[in-house]
Amino acid sequence: MIETQCRSLVIIEPEPMFLVLSMYFIDWVEIFKYADNKIVFVFETLPDYAFNAARRYTGAMNMGVQQLIYYTQHYKTPALDSLYTYFKKNISNLFDALGFYDDEKTMTKNHLLNSYQDEWKLLVNAPNHHVGTAVIVGAGPSLDDNIEWLRQNKDKIVIFSGGSALPTLLANQITPDFHVEIENVAMNFELLSPLVEKYDLSNTILVCSSTMDTRSARLFKRRLWFMREGVFASAFFNPGITTMSWQNPTVVNTATSAALASGFRDILLLGADFGTRDRGIHHSKGSFYEFHEELKKAEFKFPDTTSANFGGIAYTNEHYLNGVKYLQILMKEYREARAFNASNGVLIKSITPIKLERYKIASVRLNKSDLANHIYDLMPTHSWKNNVEGDIIDYLEENFIDYMAEMRKIIKRKTRKENDSLRYFMEIFMRMSRFGEKKAEFNPIFTGTIVIFTVFCIYWWRRVYSSDFDNYQKLVRKNFRVVIDL
Repeated sequence: MIETQCRSLVIIEPEPMFLVLSMYFIDWVEIFKYADNKIVFVFETLPDYAFNAARRYTGAMNMGVQQLIYYTQHYKTPALDSLYTYFKKNISNLFDALGFYDDEKTMTKNHLLNSYQDEWKLLVNAPNHHVGTAVIVGAGPSLDDNIEWLRQNKDKIVIFSGGSALPTLLANQITPDFHVEIENVAMNFELLSPLVEKYDLSNTILVCSSTMDTRSARLFKRRLWFMREGVFASAFFNPGITTMSWQNPTVVNTATSAALASGFRDILLLGADFGTRDRGIHHSKGSFYEFHEELKKAEFKFPDTTSANFGGIAYTNEHYLNGVKYLQILMKEYREARAFNASNGVLIKSITPIKLERYKIASVRLNKSDLANHIYDLMPTHSWKNNVEGDIIDYLEENFIDYMAEMRKIIKRKTRKENDSLRYFMEIFMRMSRFGEKKAEFNPIFTGTIVIFTVFCIYWWRRVYSSDFDNYQKLVRKNFRVVIDL
């Protein structure tokens, strides 16, 4: 800790007794005094569980500073060898949900606009389990083979459609009970608007991220909001609000997490391919990728091969493999759930492969429409309007892009005493502004959140009431100690 000046230290120990014995030889009291609550102990032998814990204590903390990590193996045993090997292979995934500068900028804008426009219904873990089958529908190629089964059984199941699967379902006279969206781009409005005009979606409940495009979200009458894991705006503006477990990186991950949080324990995946059996086909027929001119040009590469759900080989990529991995971890958190996968794509080891002709639907006690309404009514209401004073909503709506550019001018107006640290931020801002999305991977563990934090720190510095200014300074120094010390 002295060498690295780290903000947190996670010690993973497969054998708790070793820690007890070490207390006879090491003065842990002095270490704890020096560490100032920075040390976390994880007692775990399973590599994925240990990694999960480390991810929660590192990747989701200290959101406003550079995310750098040091890791080492503190002694040799077969158990620790296994843990260390797993960490070396997956270390970059500790921060893979944090995004890059352009993405963070868009998500922060959307989050704040959504926060202040109306009251929210928050999607949190339901107090009770529901009897019935929740079907998660992705837009993978194998959805084409299962669409007829969905059409025949649509009144017996609760359907969670994910992103691009929506037009395919609607074209086949299947209206989902819940539609799940995680995209934050404005194009979403172009895609969803024609569907809302053409089809009756008045009874469909939107499950959406707080970072979703504001116009797109309000195409649906009812919305269940959730905080995206690892997103700056969620951590900074709404601290203490829980997020759904392992909701990233694909909309199928989000939809599955939403169904489990809603109280369903019988889960069936359709079109959740996480890849393809044919490299020339990447989505189902009728998805957005088939008829939207810009999306038609999208390239999908599947350089990796892995085991397929019903035997043989499936083609995939790192993004989808991360989705499979996180889905497996999610299912381990809900051990009581019965999950089946009828998709003809990548094998998901913690979810049982099943052919639809062998699947038995769990009967719904309530009318399925009543059940969806019941779930919606169960969720708590929250209003952000009274949380923060100021004119932020109007300012962001009209001047957000100009405001970001103003950061340079604001920095230049600061005093000589503050100039060194603020020049550092200005250089980072200008450097990141030159990188578009295609070049954003130049350092996957260096995210735009450091700049975003600075922007809003400066914004509120000029708007906080004078009576609260001392407390505000203390808050800034506490949360951005590394930033202030630069």
